[in-house]
Amino acid sequence: MLRAFDHQKTTTDYILNTDHCLITSDPGTGKTRSVLDAIKNRESRTLVLAPLSILEASWGDDIQKFTPELTYSIAF
Repeated sequence: MLRAFDHQKTTTDYILNTDHCLITSDPGTGKTRSVLDAIKNRESRTLVLAPLSILEASWGDDIQKFTPELTYSIAF
């Protein structure tokens, strides 16, 4: 599996140490990977809200690439 970059690990740690957060990093910086790593480390269900145009193309592909052990559903 591909290793996360330092800035992605920092974002993941931030997510795991706060109750709520909004990740506003620039496009292409690995926000999805950071969030998936945080989801993987939590023992609860997670709701991700994102534009439909990127749910399957980005989220679906990245879940399979980085965290294939997670199950997911896309609802719209």
